Amino acid sequence: MFAGTENGVLEFDFNTGERTLHNTSKGLPHNNIKFIYIDSDNHQWVATKSQGIFSLDSNLNYSIESNINFEFTSITEDSDGNIWAATYGDGVFKFEQDSIKYFTTDHGLKSRFCYSIIADDEGKVWIGHKLGMSSINTNTGEIKVYGTEIGISGDCNYNAVLKQKNGVILTGTTDGLVMYDQSKERKTKLAPKLNISEVLFSDKPVNFKKPIQLPYKVYKLNISYVGLSYSNPAGVTYQYMLDGYDLEWSKITNSREVYYPKVEDGNYTFILKACNADGDCVDKPLEFKIIIKPPFWKTWWFIILAILTVAASIYFYIKYRERKQKALQEYLENELTSRTKEVVEQKEMLEVKNRDITDSINYAQRIQQSILPSVTTINENFTGSFVYYQPRDIVSGDFYWYERINDNKFLIVCADSTGH
Repeated sequence: MFAGTENGVLEFDFNTGERTLHNTSKGLPHNNIKFIYIDSDNHQWVATKSQGIFSLDSNLNYSIESNINFEFTSITEDSDGNIWAATYGDGVFKFEQDSIKYFTTDHGLKSRFCYSIIADDEGKVWIGHKLGMSSINTNTGEIKVYGTEIGISGDCNYNAVLKQKNGVILTGTTDGLVMYDQSKERKTKLAPKLNISEVLFSDKPVNFKKPIQLPYKVYKLNISYVGLSYSNPAGVTYQYMLDGYDLEWSKITNSREVYYPKVEDGNYTFILKACNADGDCVDKPLEFKIIIKPPFWKTWWFIILAILTVAASIYFYIKYRERKQKALQEYLENELTSRTKEVVEQKEMLEVKNRDITDSINYAQRIQQSILPSVTTINENFTGSFVYYQPRDIVSGDFYWYERINDNKFLIVCADSTGH
């Protein structure tokens, strides 16, 4: 016989009367032993207070079965040889050959605090809690919860559970012994009847009997609901989704309330479905619609007006630029025409003045040439003579003069009219 103590595992041999204490000094990982279970292969499974689970072979050599250092309270074995372990505060663990599965309230368990665990012959594992029990189908993982409907009015005591040969589960509670014969369990095929209890938007109740329409605001949303199942009200499980907000269905839960901290404008549909403890689910989920109106800057008419305003602004800006460009072009063309006209007029005036000056100079040249003596006259008196007179301009500033004074005297003058 093996006994778990706070100082280790006590081994008692009835044949010899010898008692042996196995503890950390002899190699065990922990002294505070909460539970010992001997499986079908005669392995001793030992649950400790804080160092997880280890197993002992026939020679009392131990091996750590996992690194899960929770407070284990009880151990059992199902018909397939899998080890199940209950914890205080962390749900139930299933140790398969190559893996470990975990069950908690998120999966439908009545409580995370488990006081006892035992496997029956019908493929179920029974877990004792405060004010109730849970059962897990070892093949499907389906979880059912039980309470006052099977006579449990107190808390299940630690490891006060027994399976009789006829399959009846005996559970010791703070209010006495509960005997549960699942062969006499009346299974109902009636799915829960769903009802919405209350809908609160930012802590203010609203009428949910008709589609909800609210003005724009960022709301806190609370929805309370219930699935009526008279055979086992506590065994009803729920799944919900706020379409337009949630991307997927919620996990299966026993909670009858959901909270959304920040719901903005949009069209939403709250969808709720439920199953009773026997797995009968509603055919048609309960639904109701929620419409939170958008702010004016998100309305279609404001968006269209904004688009038209922007388009009109762009159009008028382009037209304004075109008019301004055209006016500038016309101004430049007018300026160019005006300046061209002025240049032409000035050119014409200069041409007239130049012609007048040229005419005056030519006239002065003719006068000058008429004053100068004739080359012929000079040649008459000086055979072989010539006159080289080449003014730089049309009218020269130099002149020459010739005059015969008498038969033997001649006067020839070359002078600069400017006095040089």
